[in-house]
Amino acid sequence: MDDIYGSEWVVFISMMIQLILTPGTKVEESFNLQATHDLLYHGTNLSAYDHHEFPGVVPRTFAGPLALATKRRVRMDYRRIPY
Repeated sequence: MDDIYGSEWVVFISMMIQLILTPGTKVEESFNLQATHDLLYHGTNLSAYDHHEFPGVVPRTFAGPLALATKRRVRMDYRRIPY
């Protein structure tokens, strides 16, 4: 704990690098990320989707997360096939 100030700089610098490398994953993109997660892990169980608990005030399209989840689901299912 003697070098706490040095470790704070490491955390700060790593946060700044993350902000620079992934500018699209801010609040606007978190809705799409959550929708993709819901599609992948909850499937057709609509009552488990997160938007029931945290509804957004702006209507959003579901086409992007649906396309992404469909592509990813195929890869997830392919990896489960026993060889």
